[in-house]
Amino acid sequence: MKGEKGQAKIKAKNQKGFTSNHSSEKERQTPKKENKGSKKAGIKIDREEILEYPQELLPAEAQFKGYEEVIIQDIILATDNVLFRKEKYYSP
Repeated sequence: MKGEKGQAKIKAKNQKGFTSNHSSEKERQTPKKENKGSKKAGIKIDREEILEYPQELLPAEAQFKGYEEVIIQDIILATDNVLFRKEKYYSP
């Protein structure tokens, strides 16, 4: 409405419970640690398969260096988590 004043601002005489130092002030200012762990650690492996590379396709000087593990997750009516061990070779 024209010519009228807005709402009156009423201030409290005493502020109960509002102090500048709260008991949880330190807790709010300290950073919280994030617990990030490996997601692979919680996966149940149902079966393991070893994938072999055809020997005739490898160079003659290729050396076997172990396996590289790859987890593939499929969901059927039951879980079917497979740990594949792929052969790894190195040729100088």
